[in-house]
Amino acid sequence: MIHKRSDGLFFRCVAVLLFLSACAWCGAGLFARLRPSLRPVSAAAETPVRHLRGLCLRCEAPLSLPASAALALEAGERVPAGGLIARRADGGEIRAGRSAVFFPDTDGWESLALPVEALDAPTLRTLLEAPPATAGKGRGRLVYDSAWYYAALLTKGAPLPEPGPCRLRFEGTSAWVPARLLQAVGTEEESFLLFRLTQGGTYLSLRRCGADLYDPQEKEG
Repeated sequence: MIHKRSDGLFFRCVAVLLFLSACAWCGAGLFARLRPSLRPVSAAAETPVRHLRGLCLRCEAPLSLPASAALALEAGERVPAGGLIARRADGGEIRAGRSAVFFPDTDGWESLALPVEALDAPTLRTLLEAPPATAGKGRGRLVYDSAWYYAALLTKGAPLPEPGPCRLRFEGTSAWVPARLLQAVGTEEESFLLFRLTQGGTYLSLRRCGADLYDPQEKEG
């Protein structure tokens, strides 16, 4: 009787081990099929892009302050309407008339008061080919609106994208940022595109620069 019980226990243990081995083998195969591939994918193969050159336009103004005034803001800091901008040497305060974000850098284009609706390909080409603007004489600049615009020219012969959501990657950066294409007007020489963006931070210091356009409609087509 003792030997029979031992034999029965032995066979049951073997059966359990075989069952566990089969489960492990099946689980490994399922995991291999479900886990993402670790092989790198070519960005060029996955990302249909069009190369643009253009100009960034923002609602902003140079900050004119007395040389003796002490700034109360740091780069990238938002000041609310009525918030303190600087203190004069006599103790007087200079406050913001409206909410804005302060940047210490200037490029001389802060007062470009051209309505975006008035832009077209010839006007934009003239601005892009103009001599570089000299840095402004202000103590920085105030950017008043979180939304800004990128007016760009598309090379002759390139397909004209449809207005709608898209992504842009500006030269000198590695990230794709969301944008909306508002206008796309084709001409014989080159096409004019107008984008609206809300990306903040260092993007609010871009001016004349190139960009890559990611067009999801092209990929779907």
